[in-house]
Amino acid sequence: MRVLSILIPVVVIIFIVWGIRKAKKSRLPGREKEKLASGDAPQTQEPPSEDCHELQQAASEDSYWFFLSYFWTAQKIEKDRYISSWSRTLGRPYTKVIEEFISKGLLVQAGLKEKLAEMLRAEDLKQLLNELGLKTSGNKDALLNRYIEVRPEEAGKKAATMVWDFFVCTPKGREKVKQQGHRRADAQDSAQQEMKNLLTRGKIDQAAEVVNIYMQSVQRPPQDNNWAKNDVKMVMEIKEAPGLTRAEVEEARVNTAIELLWYGQMKRLYYTRMPSFYQFARFAAVVIGKKRSQEQLRGFTENEFLTRVEIFCSDDSCRICKAVAKRSYPLKKAPILPIDGCTKSEGCHCSYTAMV
Repeated sequence: MRVLSILIPVVVIIFIVWGIRKAKKSRLPGREKEKLASGDAPQTQEPPSEDCHELQQAASEDSYWFFLSYFWTAQKIEKDRYISSWSRTLGRPYTKVIEEFISKGLLVQAGLKEKLAEMLRAEDLKQLLNELGLKTSGNKDALLNRYIEVRPEEAGKKAATMVWDFFVCTPKGREKVKQQGHRRADAQDSAQQEMKNLLTRGKIDQAAEVVNIYMQSVQRPPQDNNWAKNDVKMVMEIKEAPGLTRAEVEEARVNTAIELLWYGQMKRLYYTRMPSFYQFARFAAVVIGKKRSQEQLRGFTENEFLTRVEIFCSDDSCRICKAVAKRSYPLKKAPILPIDGCTKSEGCHCSYTAMV
C-alpha cells in the first residue's frame, strides 16, 4: 500500500507533463503562422528553374561552338531529354545560347525537308511514292525531294503537325563549326609536335605537362599520367626491335610514347597504317608486360605467406597460353607474362593469381 501511495502521484505527474507538452506542440503551427505573417520566420528559397540557372564559371569557347555542332543535323529540342544538361556545360540556360545563335544567323528553325526527314522513315516514303506510282529507288534524301516535288501541299500539312522547336545550323553556322574544328585540330597538332620534340630529347615529365596544359585549355580534367610515364620510360629505353631499322625504332618509339601520354594506351595500334609503328607497338607491349609481371612477382616474394602463383587465361586465348594456364607454379619458377610465343593478335591475356 505504501508503494502504491508513492507510485500513483508519480504517474499523475508524468501524465500532466505529457499533456502540457502535447498542448504546446498543437499550438506550434499557429505560432509559426504568426511568425510568417510578421516576417520573422526565415524565408525558404525555391530551387532555381532552368530559365534562371546562372553561370558558375564562364563556358569555354570550345563548349560554345561544340554546342552549335550539335545542330549540324536538325534537332528537336522538346523531345531531347539530354538537352538540359548543356546548361551546366555552357554555364547558362541552353535556351539563351540558342537565342544567341539565332540572332547571329548561325541557327534557324528547321524547314519542311528536315521536319519530314524526322517524321518519315525511308520505308514510309517508299510506300507513299509507290501509291503515287512513282519510282522508289535512291537514298532517303532523293525520296524526300521526289515526294515534296510531287505533293508539296500534302508534305506541308504533314510538316505542320510538328509543333515543337526544331533547329538546324545555317550555312554560316556550319562554316563556324568547321573553323572551330580546324582550330582545335591545329592546337592538338601543335601540342603533339611539342611533345615529340621533348620526348626526342628524353624530357618525359615536360611532355606529360604539355598534355595537361592542352586538356585544361579545352576544359578537360588533367590526365593522371604518372603510371603512363613509367610505361613511356620503358618504351624510350627500347633501342632495337625485331625486323626494324634503327631509324624506324626511333620514330615509332616516340609516336608510341605520345600515344601513351595522350590517350593512356596505344590507341593507334589497332588502326594505324604504319607497319613499323604497329610492329614496334606490339613489341613494346610485350616488353612493358614482362617488366610489370616481374615487378608483380617480386612483390609476391616479399609476402612470406605467398608461395605459389596460378596463371589464368581467357577463353579465347591461344593454345600456347592455355598450355601453361590453370596450373600453379612456385614463385621462382613461374613463367614471365606475357607468355613467349603467344599468337593472339591483340596480345596475351594471361594473368597471375597469388596462392596462400
